[in-house]
Amino acid sequence: MSDIFGAAVDRQEGASLSDTWDLGESFFTYAGGKFRNMADPAEQGDYDYYPDRYLGWGDGGGVHWNSGIANLAFVLMVQGGLHPQNKTSIDVTPIDPDFDTSMDEAARIFYMANTACLTPSSNFEMARECTLLHAGAHSTSVREAWTAVGVGAVDGIPLEDGVTLTGQAANTDDVTFYRLSGMEPGDTVTCSIDGGNGDADMFIGIDDVFGPAYVCTPSSGSSTENCSVGPARFYSSALIKVVATAGYSNLDIVCSITPPSSQSLTSGVEVSGIDLVAGELRFFEIDIPTGGYFSCALSGPNGDAGTYETALWREKLSNLICFSHR
Repeated sequence: MSDIFGAAVDRQEGASLSDTWDLGESFFTYAGGKFRNMADPAEQGDYDYYPDRYLGWGDGGGVHWNSGIANLAFVLMVQGGLHPQNKTSIDVTPIDPDFDTSMDEAARIFYMANTACLTPSSNFEMARECTLLHAGAHSTSVREAWTAVGVGAVDGIPLEDGVTLTGQAANTDDVTFYRLSGMEPGDTVTCSIDGGNGDADMFIGIDDVFGPAYVCTPSSGSSTENCSVGPARFYSSALIKVVATAGYSNLDIVCSITPPSSQSLTSGVEVSGIDLVAGELRFFEIDIPTGGYFSCALSGPNGDAGTYETALWREKLSNLICFSHR
């Protein structure tokens, strides 16, 4: 990712917007000469779309030719817009409307990903997750940019709800991802790792439109940890990251989904005095006759609430009344 930091320094030293993304142009005497065009990598023969990346033995396995993929993701984070070769139709939202502010934030995100997350064995999916880990409020732009160049979320080793996966092993500094699918709105997920050696640190993120934002505080010097995350705000999955601070073997991992508790409603009877903070969820249940349906009404002096299915509340409200209909 040296191209990315080179472009950031170039801009800091006074490069124009049009020249920021051109690399090595001062070494060429003919018009338009350059090593790379980060904003349109294909112009100089580099790859710009992950599914089309170079997979051969040349160029050290494509270490330079494939750099255009991350370069273009960075450009799109900074200035927004569409893939220059229309490989995707995602119109990326820039990190900030001001180019220099956006450049500074994108450079910070990539710097933190390089120094505090990526390892020598990391791939493009890992680069996506590491930049998202440090994106903060800019996660939408970061996610859109990677998706626009064809780099999707880490699939992870699949886990089954409540089923222990045994015999996991990793070398020092290795990062292993696991994924538990099937979460519904309001669900929480609890994961545990247990191993007799090494030091495995676990982080969990709910991979909905706001994430993953990893949580869990690793314990020091141990491969035994437990953590719960939630509630999910959407139909989603949990992405579990296990970092080998020290190499480990025979590690067990298990994750379980816990559905939310709910309050029973009586048709036509109002529930009053409901008070939630922004982002908090509360669930309600009402019996519906066979072939029937239900309807609900909200009222309150402040905030903003929304419902769907078993009723998911997003903001403050005060009163709720539901009816079951035949």
